[in-house]
Amino acid sequence: MIRTKTMHVTRLLLACLILLCGDPTLALSQTTQSTAETPAATPADGVPTAALPVDITDRPAAQPGPADAHVSRLEDSAPPAASPAPSGDNDAYKLETGDRLKISIYGREDLTAEYRVNDQGQIRIPTLGAFDAAKRMPAELEEAIRQGLEHILQRPGNVAVDVIERQPIFVTGLVAKPGAYRFTSGMAVIHATVLAGGTASNGDSLPTEALRERSKIRGARADMKHLIARRARLLTERDGKDEIATPPELVKLAGNDPAEEVINVEKEALKHQREVRNRQRTALEASIKENKVELDAFEKELANIGEQRRLRQVTLDRLKSLSDKGLTTLQRLTDSEIMLTSVDRDAQYAIANISRSRQSLARAERDLAMLSLERNEAIGKELQDIEQQLEKQREIINVADRVINRISGMPAGLLTHEQDPELHFVLLRKSDDGELHTIAATETTRLQPGDVLRVSAKETGKEGQ
Repeated sequence: MIRTKTMHVTRLLLACLILLCGDPTLALSQTTQSTAETPAATPADGVPTAALPVDITDRPAAQPGPADAHVSRLEDSAPPAASPAPSGDNDAYKLETGDRLKISIYGREDLTAEYRVNDQGQIRIPTLGAFDAAKRMPAELEEAIRQGLEHILQRPGNVAVDVIERQPIFVTGLVAKPGAYRFTSGMAVIHATVLAGGTASNGDSLPTEALRERSKIRGARADMKHLIARRARLLTERDGKDEIATPPELVKLAGNDPAEEVINVEKEALKHQREVRNRQRTALEASIKENKVELDAFEKELANIGEQRRLRQVTLDRLKSLSDKGLTTLQRLTDSEIMLTSVDRDAQYAIANISRSRQSLARAERDLAMLSLERNEAIGKELQDIEQQLEKQREIINVADRVINRISGMPAGLLTHEQDPELHFVLLRKSDDGELHTIAATETTRLQPGDVLRVSAKETGKEGQ
């Protein structure tokens, strides 16, 4: 009777254990598990060599609690013991100091968390201890943690390591905001420069004092464009050429299209100047022609007056002879003398007119001759003045450029051209042996965590050299 009751009680206890654990074999293993401490052993992959304490969730077999049952259910429902291989870049990526990881340990929410690889290249997981992470792939770290977990809990564990944040990339040089930026998979050089605010080759991110100097440079360059174009127009006019050739210096300073624009303005000015000079030349030539006609008329008039005076003189001489003989009246003699005097007066007027005409003709001929000489002389003075102004503007640019270089470190001559300078990208990348290597890059070069991107520009010579 007592034996029968004891068997019934035993069966009831086994049924309760089966309901709690979900597995008869696991229930039996819980009833037979030893409560003694685990012997000291040498763990693999970074687990401390000292004897490890039994996990706080382990309980004696005679008193299984809800926590153990919960852990057992999670472990039974978890994926197979082998850790799933990371996808994407994780397969080839080796962890580095500073990487942030999400470590998931199935059935141990207290240990599932985010961890960062410390300066010693390790991660520290409560209860499990430290694991070497640097220079390992995520799959290798998963295996090390799984082995450590199995050693402590004496049962298979399931671990997943995901890289949440890798080493940042660093951008320096000609960018608006140099500094460290978070690395993302597939990042290229152009992405890094965008994160850094874009390239600073145009000087938009300069300090206030440097911005003032840049304003001086822009003003000087604008003046230089017009001065160089004006000089080209004056040289064309002086040499009597038909078209203004675009100076290479102007193209270098402003670019093709802006250079053509200012040259077109000077072409219109040259056209207007030539029209004015042609009108002046036409007017002078017409004046010369008129003066010659007038002079010819006055000379013919004077010749007629001379003939009249000769006839009047003959008449007066004959009347005087007759008057001496008493053959004519005194009145006729007087009238003849008056007429001769009138002819002499007309001759004097004609001579004066001829003199004025000759002076006007000489003046017009001189003005016509001086029209080209005076313009060439004026052109020479203007060219000399332009050269002085160009030299002054070059000095303004050079001084301002040196100030900007001193303040911001931008290369000399970077802001002295209209066109954007050619940018150069260089990567500093650490190899597996820890050495830094220089790599020439382009905008499409892929980056790796920890890369240092240096943006620079080809240094240009000083303007006018």
